[in-house]
Amino acid sequence: LPETDVWDLAQKVLDLRHVPPDNLPAATEELIQFLKNIGVHVDERETFCWQMEHRERYEVFGHVEPGDSVHIESQPIVLHGKVCRKGLARKVREGV
Repeated sequence: LPETDVWDLAQKVLDLRHVPPDNLPAATEELIQFLKNIGVHVDERETFCWQMEHRERYEVFGHVEPGDSVHIESQPIVLHGKVCRKGLARKVREGV
């Protein structure tokens, strides 16, 4: 990342301390949009159907087979198409 983007990101995160609780959802969306604008991929899904190619971006908690529904526990950090840190997905258990 260019240094100016890092400083802008740091300032936006620090500014969150002063956002009234009622405005936090909007401030969070603004921060997410900033991340997208500087090249960070943001996966909007909460659950998806697991396929083997997802191992490139996610670690799994427990045993997961292709076709299983998984819940995203943490998002991967993907900058300009390069996975900087894998996210975490876990199998959605039926009836739990």
